[in-house]
Amino acid sequence: MKTRKSPSQKYRHMPHVAWRRVEEESVLLNVDTSEYYSLDPVGTQVWERLGKGEDAERIAASLAGDYGVPAARAAADVRALISDLLREKLIHPAD
Repeated sequence: MKTRKSPSQKYRHMPHVAWRRVEEESVLLNVDTSEYYSLDPVGTQVWERLGKGEDAERIAASLAGDYGVPAARAAADVRALISDLLREKLIHPAD
C-alpha cells in the first residue's frame, strides 16, 4: 500500500548529496553513486527551500504567486519533484 505524503511534511537534503548553484540552476551530485542531477530555476528554488525546512504546501503557494500559475498546478509540480528527489534518494523526510 502506498502512503500519501502530507503537504505539510518537511524534508531535508541527504548528507551524501553535494550541490552547487550555477547562476539560476543547480547541479547535484550523489557522492555515493557518482550520479549528477540538474535542476532548472524553479527546481532550484524548491531544492533550496526544502533545505531551509519549508514544507511542500508553503513552497507551492509561494511559487503559484510568483509565477501566476494555479495553486493546484504548483502543488502538483512540487509534489512531483519531491517524489523524484525521494526516489533518487536526494532528500529524506525530516523527523
